[in-house]
Amino acid sequence: MPKSNSKPRRLAAQRSTRTRGDEHEKKLAERLRGRVQPNSGASPYTHEREDVVATLGSVELLIQAKTTQQASHSVSLQALGTLHRNAMRDGKTPAYVVRFEQADEPTPDEWVMLPLDVLQGILDS
Repeated sequence: MPKSNSKPRRLAAQRSTRTRGDEHEKKLAERLRGRVQPNSGASPYTHEREDVVATLGSVELLIQAKTTQQASHSVSLQALGTLHRNAMRDGKTPAYVVRFEQADEPTPDEWVMLPLDVLQGILDS
């Protein structure tokens, strides 16, 4: 599978976190044939707080997309709870995607976190 981060790493460091995050959301939406939520997370008053919406088979995903230049990424239970509540409110399945900009081959640079029952449903179908 091709790497999603095609720009040299030194250029990634020169772009702002917001710019790199927006680029990740756009590429993720294109890859999953979904759509980027407009201005996601920018205001507490907006309905669209997560980043990407995509449909995979019969599963509608509400995706929180993160990108980091670090070798690790911390995910809080509060962040997962918020994602889960927003997905349930919208009748969608929550997914958390992290892109590690510094990942070296053969380690994939993008990873997905799903509730276990969702993975089990995929494996059982």
